Amino acid sequence: MKITANEIRVGMLLEYKNDLWEVLKTQHVKPGKGGAFAQVEMKSINKNTKLNERFRSSETIEKASVEENKFNCCWIRFWWYCKRSQIESFRP
Repeated sequence: MKITANEIRVGMLLEYKNDLWEVLKTQHVKPGKGGAFAQVEMKSINKNTKLNERFRSSETIEKASVEENKFNCCWIRFWWYCKRSQIESFRP
């Protein structure tokens, strides 16, 4: 889902530069000369690096869609994981 730079909030996950980023800090800046922008500090989920980026107010950024699932762990000769709804189909 695309969002504008004004809609970026702390804790959001963004897809940017082919990576997944968590927003750590955000500040809306309105300089005396030029257009307003959002100064955003982000941390890469995969590479564990930080990035400070400026987004113009008119820019759109891809917000990551994240789904949370609960898993149960079962032991059968090796560890494997499955969704709760799938466990019912494995029980005798």
